[in-house]
Parts: sequence; C-alpha cells; structure tokens
Amino acid sequence: LGGLFAIIVVKQVFGGLGQNFMNPALGARCFLLLSFTGRMTAFTYDAVTTATPLANLASLNYYGTYETVVGTYGTLLNFLCGSIPGTLGEVSKLLIIIAFIYLTVTKTIKWRIPTFYIATVFIITLVIGFNSDMGIWYPVFHILSGGLLFGAVFMATDPVTSPITNIGQVFYGIALGILTVSLRFFTSYPEGCATSILCMNILVPVFDKIGVYLKYNIKRIYIPIIISLLLVSCVSISAINKIRDAKKGNDNIINEKVKIDNVKVDGDKKVYSVSSKGWGVVKADVEVVDKKIISIIVTDSKGETQWSEIEKNNYIYKVVSNQENIDDLDAVSGSTFSSDALKNMVKKVMEEVNEK
Repeated sequence: LGGLFAIIVVKQVFGGLGQNFMNPALGARCFLLLSFTGRMTAFTYDAVTTATPLANLASLNYYGTYETVVGTYGTLLNFLCGSIPGTLGEVSKLLIIIAFIYLTVTKTIKWRIPTFYIATVFIITLVIGFNSDMGIWYPVFHILSGGLLFGAVFMATDPVTSPITNIGQVFYGIALGILTVSLRFFTSYPEGCATSILCMNILVPVFDKIGVYLKYNIKRIYIPIIISLLLVSCVSISAINKIRDAKKGNDNIINEKVKIDNVKVDGDKKVYSVSSKGWGVVKADVEVVDKKIISIIVTDSKGETQWSEIEKNNYIYKVVSNQENIDDLDAVSGSTFSSDALKNMVKKVMEEVNEK
C-alpha cells in the first residue's frame, strides 16, 4: 500500500519522475502512519512493547532528569549506536553520520540542508534545556532521538523536492529545524521530522526564489536572518513557558494527592502525619530535624496491593536517602503508584519545611 501510494499518488499523478511536489517515501510513510497508526508506532524493546524516547518525553511534558528521559533506554551511547526502540534504519545514528560523511564527500547530497537543519534543532533545544534546568544532554537527546538525522540526511536532501540555490538550502534547513521543534513541543505528534519535510517540500519554489534574489541582492540577507532569529526566539520562549506551566501543574497535582493531617513538635524534631494517594492511601509519620527528613514510619499501607515490593526493595530508606534529589529516584518496578505516593509525600513535607 505504501509503495502504491508513493508511486501512483505522489509521483505519477503529478507527471512522473522528477515532477513530484513532495518526497514520495515520506508521503507514503505519513499515509501509512495515518492508516495503520498502531502497527506503525508499536516497537518491541528487550522483548517488551514500549514507547519511543520522544513519545516518552512527551508523556513527561517535555522535561525531566537524565535518568527519567535518557536512563530508561540506557545512556546516550545507546542512542548513538541504535540499541533503542524505533523504526528500522533510523535508530543507529552512528551509521547515519557515516553515511552523511560519505554522501557529502562524493557530492551526492546537499550538505547545507542537513547541517543547518540539525544545528537549528540543537540551538533551540539547547536554549530550552538550559532555561528549564536541564543540561547539554537535552539537545543531544533531541538530535539522537527519532528520525531527525535520518530525515535530514536521506529525505530533506532529495534533489527533486529540495532547493537548488545555496542560500535557499540554508534557509530551507533553518525552517525545517524551527518547524520540527514546533511540532514536537506544540502538537500531539512527538516526532515532527516527516511532517516538517513534507510541509517544506511545498515551499521549495519560495526558498529558491529567495536564494536567487539574495544572490544578486546579498546586502538584504539580513531580512531572512532577522525573521529566522525571531522565529527561533518565539519557539524557544513558547516551549520554555510550556515546560514552566507543566511544572506548576505537576506541583498542583502533588498538592491534591498529598495532605498533611497533623504536625507535632518534640524539641528539635517535628513529626508530620501525612496521607498520600497511591493505589489506596499511604499514611505515615515523617520525622524532620533541622529541615531534613530523618525517618518515615508508615502507619497504614493496607490499600497498596504491591506494598511487599516496596519493603523488599527497602524503598523507604532510598526515599529518605534521596530526599534532596527525589525526582531522580526511580520507582519500584511493579509498584509505581506506591512509589510515587512516598516520593510525593517527601516533596510535600520538604515544601512545608522550607516555607517555615
């Protein structure tokens, strides 16, 4: 079906080879994604069907720690080599980079398009990451995730559906980067690469006209540069605000799930009686000395169906030990709700302690 769509609808209907207005392979891929979404987006990883890294990031509202965003799949080295869930051909970034070098040296592809495409995505996500308290790993994660590198090297450089002017190729790559980040952060599609390339394919004549005009009026190149900078700034600021709003929303959820029922003062020690939503309700006495939790004594956990996993993993001790970096602590496998109840309990108590 994908082959028929690419050949008949995208190519032959518009005049055959060299006349297609969009990349046939990407057009067919999008057709298949819309028609068979479940089969096209389910991947098996370590014998377990799981989400791709970008889908996982979207579920986290586009922010998190290295452990929650990258650690689920190993390290960034796994992303580079390709031992992560994803589509065949696009997961091994190392092989794609080697292919890019070969195709550039042999002058098979237009190097400006993938270079400026990837650079734009990197710069925007770098700004977003640094302003959202995430490190350099965040833009690297975006570059090594999904089909960005594959699309930039093999799809965006298609000679029929990409600009032929050098300046047009530069701004075409920048536009692709801006649109890809926008789709990733502001739509329900966490990938963004294929859709971006198809949209920009339609505008190739415009980029070529810009390229020809600027070739003879190079002094006016500042106009598209300023427009590009404004668009990059708008996307970056909007994404930063979205992450900030998501963080506030997450804090409100924690406040709804956790309640401090009572506070007792015993000399230098304060004991917070707390109720936290898990599968049922976890109740505990949280002891605090000098603004630091020294122990959590659970008084009621009968509503938690997998509480034995919490005890077996000595998770309460881990929660107390990691109270300053509680978001980095992984939940106990098979007992996620109970784990989150304890972590939210710590967040609520520490918030209360630090306000006093």
